[in-house]
Amino acid sequence: MGMPPAKDVLLGSTKVDERQLAREEEFFRRLKLQNGTYKTTARNRMPELDLACAELLRGTVGVRILDMGVSSGVTTADLLQVMAQYTDIGEMVAADLTAHASLRQLGALGVLYDESGYVLQVAVGGNARGRPHDAGKSVQSQSVDLCMRGAGRLLQWLGVPPVPLPLMSARLRGAHAVRFVSQDVFVRNAGWEGHFDLVRVANLLNRAYFSEAQLQQALAHAIEYVKPMGYLLVNRSTDDGFNHGTILQRQPQGHLSVVQRFGSGSEVEALMVAATGAGGGSFAPL
Repeated sequence: MGMPPAKDVLLGSTKVDERQLAREEEFFRRLKLQNGTYKTTARNRMPELDLACAELLRGTVGVRILDMGVSSGVTTADLLQVMAQYTDIGEMVAADLTAHASLRQLGALGVLYDESGYVLQVAVGGNARGRPHDAGKSVQSQSVDLCMRGAGRLLQWLGVPPVPLPLMSARLRGAHAVRFVSQDVFVRNAGWEGHFDLVRVANLLNRAYFSEAQLQQALAHAIEYVKPMGYLLVNRSTDDGFNHGTILQRQPQGHLSVVQRFGSGSEVEALMVAATGAGGGSFAPL
């Protein structure tokens, strides 16, 4: 299967079948972002964690949830589906470094851009191409990269209007009470302080990706976003299909207490507990 054009995936119906979901997965798997990463994830990856969170918030009205680093949003859709069976969802914020895009279409030519104007995909009719995996390492990839940037500039120069699009799964685009936010985990969002009943950070804050100083910074922000007596879930899914995560509760005094562990627990659990300390640490009670 080739890479589907963005217009077929992002402008299509939000009522999708298995065939359409497979095309969507292929689109995101091949979509190389400006930072060199891909929006690659899988459905039904954390069912036991989703259920545990729903049980903890069972019966709560107007639940506010923040999912950080959602990639294409398919696991966010999984969580939302389970939570809706146990709670009343007031707000679901799906946050990712690149949550939005725009599409310029002129006849058969379509160009997908990220929020900074970086070209993510060029499509001619039903044939589409994302940025080369090894851009700059071969003459062929350099040529492809140059042509893609040229197509992007051409449609901008011609004044083709951009159509804003959430760079998310159709399952999430059609969901109730969901907002898509482009947010860097290392940048504090003051408007989120003490706002959420549940903050989930899954398959993002891992020691293999970031230094300890970076992890401490991102975790400090995530902790601040949890309301008193709310929950923070940090998890890592491994290639063998297991989840290693920890759910913690933020106490009124500001510190975190462990509620439940999955697998071996989160590899950054100690950093979270140490950040708040036994008596609130550097985080003041809200």
